[in-house]
Amino acid sequence: MMDKALSKQIKWLQTWKTSEGAYNGFVVHRHDLKRMFKIHDTPWSQGPIIVGYINLYEHTRDPQWLNEAIAAADLQCKRISVTGEYIY
Repeated sequence: MMDKALSKQIKWLQTWKTSEGAYNGFVVHRHDLKRMFKIHDTPWSQGPIIVGYINLYEHTRDPQWLNEAIAAADLQCKRISVTGEYIY
């Protein structure tokens, strides 16, 4: 049962993945509900994706999830400016 649910969730999550490998996500801003839609990939929305893939790997030991976590983390590392801030 969990495999079936996970499969559906991962397929849905992959539809949010950009061609660069980042994940779009909802941004909820106080007093501005018009922003509750799928928008650009921000650094703070990538953290939960990375942690989620690491959790999946820890529970399943399936290297697919570790590879997804590494790819997402590597992309974030490439997005650090010379001043130490995230680009975007």
